[in-house]
Amino acid sequence: MILIFFEILSGILMYYLDFPFGTQTIHVVLATLLFGIQFYLFLETKHQKKI
Repeated sequence: MILIFFEILSGILMYYLDFPFGTQTIHVVLATLLFGIQFYLFLETKHQKKI
């Protein structure tokens, strides 16, 4: 939930402050982490169903 909050916050900063330095990088890194966590959880749930 913390990652989602910071993702939204960085998106808002990019929109309203016209891409301040660093917010785009933070936004992309957080999005990558979120996708990675979701994929990991997907693989874990798929593995649990086989057992």
